Amino acid sequence: MQPIFQEHNCLTQIELKAYLEGTLNNKDRFRVENHLLDCPLCSDAVEGFGLSHTQAPQKVKAFNPNPYRWLRTAAAVLLVAVSLLSLRYFFSSNENRLYEAYYEAYPNELKQDLRSGDSEGQKVQAPEYIVKAFEAYDNGDFAESARLFSEERTSDNYSAIAHFYGGIAALEAGDTPKAIQLLRAAGQKGLLYETEARWYLALALLKEGKMEEASSILNQFISDPDSRYHEEAKTLRSKF
Repeated sequence: MQPIFQEHNCLTQIELKAYLEGTLNNKDRFRVENHLLDCPLCSDAVEGFGLSHTQAPQKVKAFNPNPYRWLRTAAAVLLVAVSLLSLRYFFSSNENRLYEAYYEAYPNELKQDLRSGDSEGQKVQAPEYIVKAFEAYDNGDFAESARLFSEERTSDNYSAIAHFYGGIAALEAGDTPKAIQLLRAAGQKGLLYETEARWYLALALLKEGKMEEASSILNQFISDPDSRYHEEAKTLRSKF
């Protein structure tokens, strides 16, 4: 083992003693303290050397390298925390970017086929709430449209339609949790908009950061080459 006070880049015994006795000028004291911050060997030597000399006990007590070490540790922990927060923000932003890239509002395919109960013509007579909900949908009032589509009603032939378009309207209005609830209902097997509802459900889950469930739905599309969303799902899934 090398002697502590052998000639090298570390401080000499004379420098350490002068530092402990407080006889260094400001320039040398600043240089010594800077060195002690980065040299555990000299820091320990200062502490041990000072304790073995009764001439300057107060100096030894006054200097404690541990606070500096704690400061370095705290800085490292802070850096790690900031890095983790940055990664979380990046992935969150990436999920939103993917959602925006793949989301398109679904058109009102039933616009030409529905009429209210007091209308004339050959259009299908629909419940008043469906007609009003689609009117709000077409006018861009998506919050009102989602409210009308999602109101509690006795089950009727339009419930699957209401759940699906209500889910799209909720997405447009920025109410993703409500959209997920409605799209889950619309995506049940055998319903009119089952496939479309599951695609938009995957996008809504992606937006909410629920990657595992979104991936599961996308994988179902990927495994079915005849699916309407097969290619889109494959491309989107590859970007996770």
